[in-house]
Amino acid sequence: METNGCGGKGSWIKVPNFIFEASCNKHDIGYGIGGDEARRFECDAKFLVMMLKDTYRVPDRILRFYYQWWAFTYFFGVRIGGKKYFNYD
Repeated sequence: METNGCGGKGSWIKVPNFIFEASCNKHDIGYGIGGDEARRFECDAKFLVMMLKDTYRVPDRILRFYYQWWAFTYFFGVRIGGKKYFNYD
């Protein structure tokens, strides 16, 4: 399964990986497997949980909060703009 880190493959928006590259790659795999709209939501929700887990590895509380803000931003970004990248059956 092909992955590209954070951001949609071929998108004109360059999304930084920050500390989320592994979570983004797992999310790419879920989008490649695909399914229906319920499966897409499940994939996106798991993505948010994985990113929030990533933030708890950051020892500095202010920096952790910064990355948590980005995790929610990425989650809402894929909910709004990720539909065209999901493999619908």
